[in-house]
Amino acid sequence: MNSKKILINTIAIYIKILFNTIVTLIATKIVLNSLGENDFGLYNLLAGVITMLSFMNGALMISTQRYMSIAIGERNCSKLKSIFNTSLSIHGILAIVVLSVLLVLQPILINVVLNIPKDSIYTAHIVYDIMVLSSVFTLLQVPYSAAMNAHEDIYYWAFTEAVNNALKLVSALGLVYIISDKLVYYTLFIFSSLAISTLFKYIWCKIKYQETKISISEMKNKVLIKEMFGFVGWNTFGVVGTRVIDQGVSVILNIFFGTIANAAYGIAYQVNGLVLTLSSSITAVFAPSIMQAHGVGDDRKMMKIAIFSSKTTFLISSVTAIPLITFMPEILNIWLCDYPAYSVEFCRLMIYSFVITQLTSGLNKVIYAVGKLKWYQITLFVILVSILPVSYILYKIDFPVNTIFYILLIAQVMTMITNVYYSRRYVSFNVKEFLHRSIGLAIILFLTFVCIGNLLAEDGMSIWKIVLYSIGLCMIYVCLYIGVVYDCYEQKKIFNVLRRNKNEKIT
Repeated sequence: MNSKKILINTIAIYIKILFNTIVTLIATKIVLNSLGENDFGLYNLLAGVITMLSFMNGALMISTQRYMSIAIGERNCSKLKSIFNTSLSIHGILAIVVLSVLLVLQPILINVVLNIPKDSIYTAHIVYDIMVLSSVFTLLQVPYSAAMNAHEDIYYWAFTEAVNNALKLVSALGLVYIISDKLVYYTLFIFSSLAISTLFKYIWCKIKYQETKISISEMKNKVLIKEMFGFVGWNTFGVVGTRVIDQGVSVILNIFFGTIANAAYGIAYQVNGLVLTLSSSITAVFAPSIMQAHGVGDDRKMMKIAIFSSKTTFLISSVTAIPLITFMPEILNIWLCDYPAYSVEFCRLMIYSFVITQLTSGLNKVIYAVGKLKWYQITLFVILVSILPVSYILYKIDFPVNTIFYILLIAQVMTMITNVYYSRRYVSFNVKEFLHRSIGLAIILFLTFVCIGNLLAEDGMSIWKIVLYSIGLCMIYVCLYIGVVYDCYEQKKIFNVLRRNKNEKIT
């Protein structure tokens, strides 16, 4: 992959994240004021239900991108065309299934399950119908998004997502001029913004990629359909495990410690989401190159990119995590003023747990590139889901409230070991060197700077002092990390990227 393209894609994604965050904060406030608490709550309730019932989108995206990236690596144009059209047919079938299921469940959900006020039932049905249509559009655009990511045109994908969010802001501002049925119009506006961004992706793919030409005959590859469905199935199995943990932790905390602990978990979940967003963006930049290298049969190159990706993702995650962990009480005071008990400790433990997983994030993509997911996903599922019964038993014998987060931390260490084991099982690489430099030295450096930060932290620090200390700590940390964790080859690549050497490539 061209080093300059890595830089462009990374910058584009971070601009998208910053832009989307700002737009979301502004739009949420405007929509809340315009719709009122009842309609805003109804909108979010229905959107949450639709999202929960359409959770396969992420698994489908990864699956399609994986197959397309490998075909690009093989330089097999006919296979690439077959993969795209097969993916399109799969998503078309799933769109029909999702549409049917959501419409069948509609009367039960709205009239019985969701406890919606009688005077909002009619509006709820209209909003629900529009959201169902939006979920269908979201499914149908996945092959086009996957094509852009597989071809490493992530900057344009980031642009279309930013356009979608900009149109959401315009939709929010438009509510000011609407007198009645604001919720219905707002849902229509949001659907329109999705349709426009989908159109942008469709036009781009039609102009740039020959394989995105629709061919009915290419949609009937039964062998490929079966193979891709199998990959999606095991990938979805892993996604379900993650969803079970997210909701299960909340349920167990509520059973034993009530709503206060649950509120603290909600705060921790949001804070951890910031680190998650940043690190997953870096992983997305490197994933196509890892899979293309496997497609061309160059596993040595694939492992180099994967290890470099793991180091870089951990660097980005830890740079975000160090000031958050260090100054968490002060940050929560500035942000929320009066925050729930346990929030500081929950936030810190969740961040530690997540940052650990980034040490092997590139190896995870190697396993996806190889495509042997069955036992890998089963192992991860058992590790993650076991958190809940173990925590339940320990809480029954009066262990403290933070126990479940320590168990989560242990589970993530086991996940890291699983990534190393399965990637080494499928592809040969120097495990001893990886454990020493990519994991051992990285963790020591990270924990050292967390300790230094704790020594600098003071009660009642101003926001400017927090920012100043954070910038100083992170700048020194990044310099030392590059010098200690990256090897000479990787350091050379980083400096070439910074010098914008157009001819340099990661090989």
